[in-house]
Amino acid sequence: MVLIRKKDCLFAQNRNPYIRYMFITISKNGIDIKPDKNTYFYNEGFVWFKGYFFMDDTYYSSKKAADYFNSFKSSEHLKTLIGKLNGVYTIIIANKTNKQLIIANDRFGFGHLFFAKQKHELSLSDGFWELATETGNHNIDEMAMYEMLRLRYVLRGHTIVQDIQEIEPSSIYTITFNQQINIDREEYWNFQYQPKSIPLYEASKKIHSCLNSIIRRYTQNVFHGSKTGLNLTGGIDSRYLLSLLLKNNHSPKDLSAYTFGTSHCEDIKISSQLTELCKLEHITHIFEEPFDDFFNKDTIDEILHKIGHSCFYFQGYGFSKILPFYKNIDYLLTGADGFYIGLCSNNKLFSINNSEELINYILEINATILDTKSIKKISKFNVCELEELLYKKIQNKVLSSNYDLISTFFDWTLKNRVGKYIVSIYEILNKNTTVLYPYYDYEFIDLMSSLPYNVLINQNAYVDSMYKHSFVEEYKDLANTPVENRKVHHNGENFILKRKNKNFFQKSISKLFAKPEHNYTYPIYKTFKHSKNDFYKMIRLLTKDESQYFNSVDIIKLIKKNSRNEMFFRYGLLAILSVYRLESTLTINQQFKTKS
Repeated sequence: MVLIRKKDCLFAQNRNPYIRYMFITISKNGIDIKPDKNTYFYNEGFVWFKGYFFMDDTYYSSKKAADYFNSFKSSEHLKTLIGKLNGVYTIIIANKTNKQLIIANDRFGFGHLFFAKQKHELSLSDGFWELATETGNHNIDEMAMYEMLRLRYVLRGHTIVQDIQEIEPSSIYTITFNQQINIDREEYWNFQYQPKSIPLYEASKKIHSCLNSIIRRYTQNVFHGSKTGLNLTGGIDSRYLLSLLLKNNHSPKDLSAYTFGTSHCEDIKISSQLTELCKLEHITHIFEEPFDDFFNKDTIDEILHKIGHSCFYFQGYGFSKILPFYKNIDYLLTGADGFYIGLCSNNKLFSINNSEELINYILEINATILDTKSIKKISKFNVCELEELLYKKIQNKVLSSNYDLISTFFDWTLKNRVGKYIVSIYEILNKNTTVLYPYYDYEFIDLMSSLPYNVLINQNAYVDSMYKHSFVEEYKDLANTPVENRKVHHNGENFILKRKNKNFFQKSISKLFAKPEHNYTYPIYKTFKHSKNDFYKMIRLLTKDESQYFNSVDIIKLIKKNSRNEMFFRYGLLAILSVYRLESTLTINQQFKTKS
């Protein structure tokens, strides 16, 4: 992060000189915009568009998409078609004559758009820190801070800063000025679980047919010989996409695979086997131990300035490292938690009987490992009160749902956890290329909502679909290559993924010595085990700034207490460091603004 003076205030500017942010103000004086490359002007105003969408298999992006939306003169007009626009997008349609903004986004809120409202003015930008600086809003929202500590992310609609809100997913906003700012929001889509009676073999064919048609849509209507990239891991989601790309005649010479991790992790090893089999260019970024830059203040602050307003900094670490390599491609495909509905489907969820059980289940599966007792030990704010408020926030969403408990769970999860935690890297990935998300294609999500529980659980139909219908004939070697952290698949009636089970001796050794796994994903614990003295030095350096909300001494005590708990290092400590560094950055900005 580089801090520079601009108009007597401090703002954070990323090191990439090509990044610019749109900034809109609507007031009694009309609508004013500082345009960026996504802004297109017309007679009555302008259209700001970021992303892409399909309409009847026609691909729209950039000016073509803006021209399409320029014909929409009212939010009512937009509402009639918004459900048919399949993609990842954010739209602003501005009519300067009647001082009106119409804003819409995709189902899951991939693109970030923020606004700050005063009585007689509203400011809007896709740059979170730009908006915070221009409006002078730098005060931390304690509720949002607590959500990040407990859940790893801030719930929909809010940010870590008071008075700065985020445009919510699946929404159409109409913003007008008539003596004062008026904001009308309507949610146009909710996930509805409506399972049909479908046997496993039929569900498998439907899944494969659906994903194959999505990839065919890309190869026929989007790529046209362009250089394409694929984020490839040792798992199954990206491998499935790889097979579908090749089966749809995507030339290996026009496809590159991207992987990051340590030199000994399974992701690097397995993805290298896959690229060798398919004769693909393979671009890797190897993290060198002991991951010193993972604890570097500048590294953390830079990543927090990209996604820290909604999620903890680790989410952007690996992708920030490999980001420069994406400059060489036109499109990037990513698995992004592929079969998400299947991943979430389990006996406990489908056994929930009432709203209270559902709320507690949501809190349980989203937890960072930091409970109220742990947060109390390190913080200076009213933890009990905030925990109660968090429960009520989730309760209000659950109780206001008009759907069954399963539909309510998936809808809440897709619009909160997915929208803030999983897709938080969207803005990072899209700096140098256009990112496509096949597993969040509406066709695929709608298919998932129709599958019965018995084919969703254990990813039964999903795994069956790839091993029986995609990893066949000339692509059968993709089936024979081991899957990260799981057993090798074998021939049989059904293919069910099972994680490797440690034997009693291995479990005893792991418990006795708290030996970390050889996995790039959580270098923080491995660094701790490598050299505790160096580790504590780095933590003290990160937490040396005076904090209004935390006791740095107690953070060290909490680490020592959890020295044998890898889950604490994976999630809890990372959440603490993220919020601590965010407070420091916001405090510096606020102090500079006050002096100015």
